[in-house]
Amino acid sequence: MKRNIAIPKTVLWSLASAAASALLVIGVQTAWAAASGPPKIEVLFNLDLEDIDGRTITLTSLEYPPGAASPAHRHPAHTVVYVVSGQVESSVDDGEPIVYGPGEVWYESPMQLHATFRNPSDTEPFKAIAFMVRDTSKPITVLDDGH
Repeated sequence: MKRNIAIPKTVLWSLASAAASALLVIGVQTAWAAASGPPKIEVLFNLDLEDIDGRTITLTSLEYPPGAASPAHRHPAHTVVYVVSGQVESSVDDGEPIVYGPGEVWYESPMQLHATFRNPSDTEPFKAIAFMVRDTSKPITVLDDGH
């Protein structure tokens, strides 16, 4: 006997968003691996905001080995990064790079150019948590094309 099961739109959007997030993380890790060794990037939490159409909260764990760096990129999201351990050198737009350490936090506006993001240490890994409120229809990270 065949049953028709109705799946709510919010569940379908959540599944699509999670799948897109996973594919993007894999793609970005591959691009970063070619540059300096792979960071460990893991989406810990994804939640579509039912009262704010088209927005998703995403919580991501970032772990960069010594010397690892990411290429220039942007996030279509309001992004807050909290440094758990180690240090990271980060710059947005044409600003000077700033080194952040444990307990420090910074904010990035949607689509701001993340020009520098690297672990400056030769010996210690860098760990952080990124909290994003993002456009559900867009990927978490967009590699910069030079514009």
